[in-house]
Amino acid sequence: MRSRQRAAVLLATAIGAAAAFTASPAAQNRDREQSRLVWAAKPIPPTPYAPPNRLIWRIADILSAHKGPVSWRQLVAATRDFDGEWVSMAPGEKTKRWSYGS
Repeated sequence: MRSRQRAAVLLATAIGAAAAFTASPAAQNRDREQSRLVWAAKPIPPTPYAPPNRLIWRIADILSAHKGPVSWRQLVAATRDFDGEWVSMAPGEKTKRWSYGS
């Protein structure tokens, strides 16, 4: 008999605890009405390359543009933060040293 009473008390306690933890219908409606912030990609055209920047540089095109001289420089990329050059130097030429502080 006592075990049935204990089981009934435990069952009533469990049901009461479960009821206490479930949200009320008013709280559920309030959560549904709040707006939701969602990130989504937007189709925009890619940024165009401004000269001298190009998507692809072919070495044959660069060499044909500098057929005569032995020493030449071709700027291939120039941005606010970086620049890049193709360089051809005659034998015995030197470049000055560069040092970038960090």
